[in-house]
Amino acid sequence: MQWFLFTYLGESWSQDGMRLKNPELVQWAEKVFAQEDVICFDIYANKRGAIDPDHIRQVRAVREVLDKK
Repeated sequence: MQWFLFTYLGESWSQDGMRLKNPELVQWAEKVFAQEDVICFDIYANKRGAIDPDHIRQVRAVREVLDKK
């Protein structure tokens, strides 16, 4: 069995803003990855399909953690 978490990066589901600061999110993701578990992020995209730049930075910060593994 593998633990799977679907969570949001914005103020709420499909919203812009940031629920967590990058260091907090990265620290949390490291704990999840250490258990070989999975995270799926809900990110905000506007009507034109552009992703919130803060969310892109957060996903990249988490990716850096994965790249170290």
